[in-house]
Amino acid sequence: MATYVRRYLQQVLRGSLVVVLFLVGLLSRTPHGWTLAWTPWTFWVVISWLGCYPVLRTWHPELYSRKDPDMTSFKARALALHHQDLANAHQGHRWTLNGVSSNPWEYSQGRTQSTDDIVNPLYRFCAHLWMSVLLILLGPVLVGGEVGVRGLRAGYRWLRHR
Repeated sequence: MATYVRRYLQQVLRGSLVVVLFLVGLLSRTPHGWTLAWTPWTFWVVISWLGCYPVLRTWHPELYSRKDPDMTSFKARALALHHQDLANAHQGHRWTLNGVSSNPWEYSQGRTQSTDDIVNPLYRFCAHLWMSVLLILLGPVLVGGEVGVRGLRAGYRWLRHR
């Protein structure tokens, strides 16, 4: 039970930046301080954030995966293709040892110098932020659709085995 509560609070905390971005436009300055106008939009965002967002993040963890095979720079991808071309067209150069095609004058490092380590986390943060915006914006609709689809599948399986 404690793990479910902890996981729920983690998911709610992860969506809090998006909720702040949504609701900051509804803040108004009064003589007593800042107030939040409670409109239907405010209720939609808060209900979606507290009720639907943690469920959707649990159901679809692949949306927030850190393992993306396409997360390489053009330079690193070009170098990998160059090495693949060399390996495919290998003719037995002088510097080849044990059938490995290599060029000792090409690179002295295993990886190229690129901005992958800087840009990839920034790209991942923006992509995850965009996914959170969509899940909070469309949360009740997506949960309702998914529950409906799961219910129809369960009903179909129940009728088929009856």
